[in-house]
Amino acid sequence: MKMTKALMLEDNPIPFPEMFDGDTDRLPEFIVQTASYMFVDDKIFDTDEIKVMFLMTRLKGPALQWVIPYIEKDSPLLSDYRGFVAEMKRVFGWVDDF
Repeated sequence: MKMTKALMLEDNPIPFPEMFDGDTDRLPEFIVQTASYMFVDDKIFDTDEIKVMFLMTRLKGPALQWVIPYIEKDSPLLSDYRGFVAEMKRVFGWVDDF
């Protein structure tokens, strides 16, 4: 968890994102929290790999279990932030209305 503590930036005005356990109702909030936090510090979150890794540090329970096979297979999604978020939406049941 050293990486997580390192990413808790003191000068980031956005609250540190809460953990996500796979609850579909919380997924939009989780995506907004993490995206907002990363947007403010775009010098640190400057690659898709770092963004995806940050999201993975905020997963627990069923959501963490879901991501393990992607890590084991070194999935290309681990270096594709938009693709990773799209897969989270698909798996956890968030349907975009637009």
